[in-house]
Amino acid sequence: MEDHDVTRNGQSHFIVDAHVHLWDARPQDQRNVHGKQFSDCFYNYAANAPESGKLGYDEFLYPGGERLMKDFADGAERRCGSHRGPCAGNWRTDAVSPS
Repeated sequence: MEDHDVTRNGQSHFIVDAHVHLWDARPQDQRNVHGKQFSDCFYNYAANAPESGKLGYDEFLYPGGERLMKDFADGAERRCGSHRGPCAGNWRTDAVSPS
């Protein structure tokens, strides 16, 4: 075991410290026409996503905290196999205030 490993109950854990930002490109958050152009450009790139992952324009501009947490939970399920797996219980839903 290396010095930076964390152990708990005899199991070794690799810790990842990261943060994310909630995209807010609603009109009130756009400084000028260039903000809209920037957001529209990203939306057009996202049009190439699989149908199951596409968002409507308004939801793309601001998916909201609940969607953000759902996307993280779904991603954890894909990576860990199930919410009952090693990632279960690792998501703090109280840390985001959906608006």
